[in-house]
Amino acid sequence: MRIAVISVNLKFFGDIAAELYRHHTVRFYEETSDNGLNCYNIGRLCEWADVIWCEFAQPPFQLALNLAPEKKIIVRLHRIEVYNPFIYTLNWRAVDMLIFSAEHIKEFFYKKLGEAKAPEGGLNIENKPVADIVLPTNVVNHKIFKFKQREFKPPYNICMVGRIVEIKRIYDFIQWFRDLDDRFRLNIVAQEVTNWDSSYERTVKELAEQDSRISIIPELKGASEVAEFMQSQDIIVSHSREEGTHVAVMEAMATGCYPLISCWKGADVVYPAKYVYHSPKEFYDKIDAWLRLDPIQKLRASIDAYEFTKPYDSVDMAVKIRELIEAVYNRDNIADYYDSLVPHMIEQKDNARNRDTLRFIEQWITPDMKVLDLGCGIGVTTEHIRQLGADVIGLDLSPKAIEYARKHSKAKFRCGSIFFERFYDKFDCVVLADVLEHVKLDQHPELFKRLNELTTDNGMLIINIPHPDHMKQLRRAYPYGNMRLFQPVDETVEIEPLLERLKAAGFTEIKYSAPALNCLYYKIVVSKKG
Repeated sequence: MRIAVISVNLKFFGDIAAELYRHHTVRFYEETSDNGLNCYNIGRLCEWADVIWCEFAQPPFQLALNLAPEKKIIVRLHRIEVYNPFIYTLNWRAVDMLIFSAEHIKEFFYKKLGEAKAPEGGLNIENKPVADIVLPTNVVNHKIFKFKQREFKPPYNICMVGRIVEIKRIYDFIQWFRDLDDRFRLNIVAQEVTNWDSSYERTVKELAEQDSRISIIPELKGASEVAEFMQSQDIIVSHSREEGTHVAVMEAMATGCYPLISCWKGADVVYPAKYVYHSPKEFYDKIDAWLRLDPIQKLRASIDAYEFTKPYDSVDMAVKIRELIEAVYNRDNIADYYDSLVPHMIEQKDNARNRDTLRFIEQWITPDMKVLDLGCGIGVTTEHIRQLGADVIGLDLSPKAIEYARKHSKAKFRCGSIFFERFYDKFDCVVLADVLEHVKLDQHPELFKRLNELTTDNGMLIINIPHPDHMKQLRRAYPYGNMRLFQPVDETVEIEPLLERLKAAGFTEIKYSAPALNCLYYKIVVSKKG
């Protein structure tokens, strides 16, 4: 796959770039001082690419939306971009996937997009990307930012890492810090400062110079230097008025720094609430509580901070992003395959397997339920559920299957992927009839996590899959595959590992688990609660 990366800020893209290079051909936009040449270069780059990745929703990313709306475009929106009114006038319908850094950034973006008044003859409030997803940017490379045990002896080092700008409220925090006693030192790593020529930078520097316990450190060169510095610190403070995720906090926590975080919107969602303060008194109380800990307790608090960061590994996130790019690129290819199967689906809609599945579903669906029929195909199961009185939506990747379903059923249907579609109500039940075997096994945990998010507190899954023994027999009979029997993804789903994955995702109650249809299939019903 050919991937074009368009951005003038690749600060958070290093691990993603390394992962993409291992699997695909990647080219980067290089900005010049000539705007005309920049536009030409972006046009050529977009023409070459299969997928266009825009890192930050900042100029010149809008040129990709204008010049190549027919291409697969993925935009990663961090935070600062949402305050630029310009982005709400753009053609977001050209964006196949919009990635947000945090839920509160997503909420703000769609609020402003909905409020944006379209220019005369311009776009309207339905100007939305095809799909979106929240993937946190506060991820850390644990091979660089390694945990280091502290001695926990005064003077204790408090650090702040970031640009010297008003939104970071560094001046305010220096004032707060001066009320702490001589057991503390404050070390400020000043990023992207050149001549200290802005009024805010200058006042911060002048205030810091009044207290010998405060040091301002020039921007460190490279992640390794930042990691080494953080390993020498005891506490990291995020005193910002606003943030997306504040990556430096996660990096410091990975080394063992204890975090104290101002209550910027979303802070207690991105990080554990116990680290967040809402007032000067609460900040000082948290400092005093940390001081009262003996060295063993301080070490435990340091380890707890590190442990929190472990699921947020930047290398793992890079793999997830690479797979997301591949999914966006392949989505139409897979949809084309299932479009080609529509005549076969119509021919087989009354076969024994479908009849057996419908009879089984009848035992679990009640009229008061809200149901999602995932992988609904031409809507046979969806229509049956509708006739049972339930409020049901059918979802499938194939436009032609959904077109047929809408003509032959009164149920509601959507064309799209479960990973990308937005639903505003939760479902009592999700039906997966002959679906799981067509999802890669390594994607099952992510799918089940998504289904957990989409279902109510006692939500239920109804699953029908080929019996694993039957699949093994078919593979022995056709070791090189058979297009009439096997689809592009056709996994052998073993029952016990499947139940374990469901349990790990929160579907802990097994209501039914047994072979069906002469052991050709297997049926499972699980729920979150008994």
